[in-house]
Amino acid sequence: MKNSARIAIVEDCFIQSTVMKKIFESEGYDVIGMFKSGEDALSQFQTEKPDIYIMDINLKGELNGFETVNVVRQTSKIPVIFVSASNNEEILGRVGQFSPSAMLVKPVFRDSLLTKVEEMTTIEAYDVLESAS
Repeated sequence: MKNSARIAIVEDCFIQSTVMKKIFESEGYDVIGMFKSGEDALSQFQTEKPDIYIMDINLKGELNGFETVNVVRQTSKIPVIFVSASNNEEILGRVGQFSPSAMLVKPVFRDSLLTKVEEMTTIEAYDVLESAS
């Protein structure tokens, strides 16, 4: 079955991003990129236009996952699934500031990953904001 969602994976661990990519591709999703940093993801954001981001919170580079999503949210409400090895109250509170969004704690399991992607891709809140031009 072909799923139409275009997914961008922002994860600085190559093994984890590769495993997620294989999971998505086995289910027919289109993985449009695997990015090691927020800066890498943002450089492709305008041309690639993902339908959903899988976003690690602690990334290499200048921007963490929250800061990267803040930049994306200036022009788009693309759903985000944050992934982190930690699920303390501070992180959960910050995840809650971004809507639509969800959180998965590492290690991320196949079924929970696919379930969250399905939930996020069915949210109708994905509307591109009008830019002031």
